[in-house]
Amino acid sequence: MLIELRLRPVQERLKRTTWSAALRCRIPPRCVHRVPHLSLYTPDVANLGQVAAVRQAVNAACRGHRYLDCTIDGYGRGNGQEGHFVYYRVVPSDELVEFRRDLARRLASICPSPKRFESPGADFLFHITVAYRLSQRQADRLWQYLNGREASIGTRRGMTGLLGWLRRLLHLGSSPHPGLASRVFRIPLRVVRVSFIGNDQRIVCEYDLPGQRMLSRREALDRRGWRCSIETARALRK
Repeated sequence: MLIELRLRPVQERLKRTTWSAALRCRIPPRCVHRVPHLSLYTPDVANLGQVAAVRQAVNAACRGHRYLDCTIDGYGRGNGQEGHFVYYRVVPSDELVEFRRDLARRLASICPSPKRFESPGADFLFHITVAYRLSQRQADRLWQYLNGREASIGTRRGMTGLLGWLRRLLHLGSSPHPGLASRVFRIPLRVVRVSFIGNDQRIVCEYDLPGQRMLSRREALDRRGWRCSIETARALRK
């Protein structure tokens, strides 16, 4: 399970950029998140009672926050237990930093995260994953591409059909421009939704920050509701 920030309205832009880079650099689809998101906490939930408690904790942590600001600012890379990873670097506002700490404190007493860097006192890395579980070679190739340098690669026969299918799905040309992703990169972002994602990768519930209420899965996926949330957040800033 996962607590994350949903990134609309820039989500589709990030998705296209991520998959353009992954396809160009021959990164396996299993190493790329289907939908870009900003993870905050990974609760280790064992039963339905804990699911209800997590929902209550998210509701309590979100109360009083009408939106959360951050800036997507270039790229970063690292090396974890499961291999190398490359990410969009996120610069959080002070409010977002404190929100994550408060959320982690509330959840740690219910279902501690197995990831030490998500503990309340950890030096948390705010980021949006481009690709993970990479070899050194894959990470180097992707890093070069994202920073505007042509990646020298070929295409394995076994991946040709899959890559073509993904290009058609995402409406990409047969040969994305070298360094395309390097053009993306300083994006101010106002987050208006905090999502509780289940083990099946589906939304369990979602908190609407401008409206200060918890939404069901059906309400969370309603497009008119999204527009209302974004417009309300804009009005609050004036």
